[in-house]
Amino acid sequence: ALGFSVLLLAVLLLSGFYFGEKAPPRELRLVFLAATPIGILLVILAWVKRTLRFLPAEILGFAGVALAVPVLYLTRPGAGEAKALLLYGLFAGYFMAALLYVRVRQEWLRRSRNGEGFALGRRLADGKWALALHLLFPAVVLMATGGGWWTAPLYALLRAVAGLIKGRPELPLMKLGVREMLHSIVFTGLVLTAFYFSA
Repeated sequence: ALGFSVLLLAVLLLSGFYFGEKAPPRELRLVFLAATPIGILLVILAWVKRTLRFLPAEILGFAGVALAVPVLYLTRPGAGEAKALLLYGLFAGYFMAALLYVRVRQEWLRRSRNGEGFALGRRLADGKWALALHLLFPAVVLMATGGGWWTAPLYALLRAVAGLIKGRPELPLMKLGVREMLHSIVFTGLVLTAFYFSA
């Protein structure tokens, strides 16, 4: 774990240095203004709770990780703040909604080991907040942007609905994680497609 943390720190420092060298000063300040409070809050939560494995810290963590997207975008010539914010909203929204969905699936796995059944009504009740966020996600993106940007959030919604209705409660976390990674790749591909056609 220590070695992996050192590797992540090295990647962070190198990417931060590259971004600092390539990004325009205004965009550079905007990203640091966003990242600084997230980092401070995470440090405070880790110090108070002695762990980062609870929902507010995980949400902040994904909010911070998603900043990598506008950081990468803002290093390209002609990059604009509006599209950087849109890309951030897409990826932060996706990972936060997915986090709630994965938490539901983790709870299902725990309960399935105790022999609990999962009727459709129970499934939807368990996943109501994840489903609500997934429903809100494409609606907000569509109202804010139009065009093809809503297709990736719509895919995320369909994935969540299918998982909540048909997903196997006893699915091991490793397999669920692999599936979520594949869904993230598809989501990224849809965002890149929308990005290409909007250029």
